[in-house]
Parts: sequence; C-alpha cells; structure tokens
Amino acid sequence: MTTIHQNQIKSAPAVVSRVFWHLECWGLKRIDAWGVTFLVCALALVVHHVITVQTLLLLVAITANYWLTDDAISSSSWCYTEGIGYYSKKQVLHGFLDRISKNGNLLLNISPKADGTIPAEQKDILLSMGAWLKKYGEAVYATRAGEEYGEGPTKMGAAHGVFQAPAEGTASDVRFTRSKDNSTLYAVLLGWEKDQKEIILSSLAKDRIDVKSLKSVELINGSAGNYQRLTFIQGSPGLIIRLPERPFEEMAYVLKLTFSDRIPALNK
Repeated sequence: MTTIHQNQIKSAPAVVSRVFWHLECWGLKRIDAWGVTFLVCALALVVHHVITVQTLLLLVAITANYWLTDDAISSSSWCYTEGIGYYSKKQVLHGFLDRISKNGNLLLNISPKADGTIPAEQKDILLSMGAWLKKYGEAVYATRAGEEYGEGPTKMGAAHGVFQAPAEGTASDVRFTRSKDNSTLYAVLLGWEKDQKEIILSSLAKDRIDVKSLKSVELINGSAGNYQRLTFIQGSPGLIIRLPERPFEEMAYVLKLTFSDRIPALNK
C-alpha cells in the first residue's frame, strides 16, 4: 500500500487557506448556507489535493492498486482558448499506454468551443487513438498490468507530485500488458526504427524467467486478428525477437506472446 508523503499533509492547510481567502474576498464573513457549501468544497479540495499528489507519485512505476488519473489533450489549457496548443498523437497514446501498463487508466480531457463543437485538431487526435485501438485493442481491453510495466530509457509519469507533459517513447521503449487469464503477454513497442532487425526484451532474460511454455511470438500485423509469426530465442540479454522489415508506419506496434499455460513468474 502506498503511503502519503508528509509534505502532502503539510501542504493541505494551504489549500484550505486559499479557499477561505476567496470566501473573504466574496464577502462571506459568516458560515451561512453558502459558507457551509464552500467549507465542504474546501474539505473536498484537501482530499482531492492529497489523493491527486498520491496518484501522481504512483505514475512513476507499477503499483498493486488500480488507479485513475486525468490529463488534457491540450499542452496549454484545460478549456478552449484562442491559439490553444496540443500534444502530439503519439504523446497522448504513449501516455495512455504507459498508464495502463502500470495498473492505471486515463481520463482524457478535451476542450470544446463555447458552442459545443470539438475543434478539428482534437478530433484528429481522438480519431487516431480510436483507429489504433480498433487494430490493437486486444492489448488494451480486458487486460491487466504485467509483473513489470515495461523497459526502455524514456521515463514517463510524474515524480514528487510534479505534473509532466506526456512523452513520446522510442524504439527502445516497451510497455507490457497481459490477458485476463494470464496466458498471453503483450509487448507494446513505442517505436520501431526503419532498419531495426530485432527487439530484445531484457525483462525476459534467462536468469529471470523460464520460457519453455512460450508457444509463439506474433506481430499484430496492421489489423485486428491479423498475425505474423516471428522467430525468437532466449539468451542472457533477454528474449531476442527477430523483426521483419517494418511493414508500415504506426504510433505503436504490438507483439503477442502466447504461453501454453499461465505466464511464468519473474525471478526478482
């Protein structure tokens, strides 16, 4: 169980102070119906503040608790403004994949205009995510986090309660999920160099896992249910998977590792 850091508790009174400062500015000198309402809001803000900071800390690594966090589609605002900026499609998708690999989920905020219409740039990002999920959704829907969230140099998520922009992964970054029955491991490649011939999953090295029950490794080849079988060998560096010539440009690629029984436990 994750503990709440002492600094989070210390900073909570500041949230209350800010709320009551606003109450005084609005002329609410006594605790009447409005005052009670805002007092409840103040207490809710304290709870939200503590939980939000705790959740942000969880984003750095995989956790036993299931959690939810929110982020905006915009890099500059949580509501529509003139000249609003946006994260890239890869940033939004990779941020989402990173969260689910850590036993979390994403509540994505969009910013409609005053008349309720969704700007074309936001539609484009949402539709691209939908198109990706239509092809590779089996690595997302009804899955669970793996024993490890992934591997690679790109660190995603917040540290010490500080918001960070979502990051685009690289060809060295992988995020894991597994099927609900724990017989299939999905390795989501956040990049694939044009001339890349193999991927080494270091989490599946010889000294960490016995892969005798690994029946097959397949690439989801651009559409749901379309698989291309790949060759693999386990060594000291990890599970070495031979990649074909990159068949298409994608925001992320999915490898499906199917075991004859449950996925063996990792040696820590």
